[in-house]
Amino acid sequence: MPTKMKSGKWRAHKMVHGTRRTKVCQTKEEARRWEAEQSKAMRTRTQPPTVTVYDWINRYLDYAKQRFSQSTYKEKITAFKDLLEYVSRDSLADNSTSDVVLKLLSDIASSRSGYAAIKNRKNYCAGWSWGEKFLNLPASSPFKMVDRFSVDRSPSYVPSHEDVLKVFNNETGEVYTFLLFLLHTAARRGDVFRVQWSDIDMANEVITLGTRKRVGGGLEHDIIPMTPVLKKALQAHK
Repeated sequence: MPTKMKSGKWRAHKMVHGTRRTKVCQTKEEARRWEAEQSKAMRTRTQPPTVTVYDWINRYLDYAKQRFSQSTYKEKITAFKDLLEYVSRDSLADNSTSDVVLKLLSDIASSRSGYAAIKNRKNYCAGWSWGEKFLNLPASSPFKMVDRFSVDRSPSYVPSHEDVLKVFNNETGEVYTFLLFLLHTAARRGDVFRVQWSDIDMANEVITLGTRKRVGGGLEHDIIPMTPVLKKALQAHK
């Protein structure tokens, strides 16, 4: 409240973040306006910025497009399209509730699989964590509140040496060379598709393989030895 000074002027008072501020004004009304302006400024500074679900998703996907592989980016697009069928694009992201998320993931688990629900949840959690850092979203993620869905996993089939030879014996040309490359380098399929002839050093019998399956998603390279069998096949293929 403004206080009147002996001079007839009015002194306005306001406590801002533990610091007392004052201003001498000509009239009581002017002092009240100054105090009201200080209160409004405090609310504006302390109120966290709000962002809509649609804006959050678009900004995260822009980040993901630059950061991750094309397949991972497409996976995230599909996941967030599912989310927009359950949450209004114009609603505030920090108003998202765990019960809506639970219904979404439960429906995905029922109509597709528990694995599909797990994959979507993973992408939502990653998107929310990014939003915490850059959009000031709350630390209490509605997606992390929903437990992971269970998945019935069957033992993966590991082909025997005999079965591998059957496949090799039935292939020729570039398919045979591709399979041989996989066998002799233990590279991922995507990493093999990325290989250029400039990555293959016949003289020194080494191959440079690039992969994004590392922390951060950046392209990193490893130099591995080239076996004589693979070298012969690559020379013939070239």
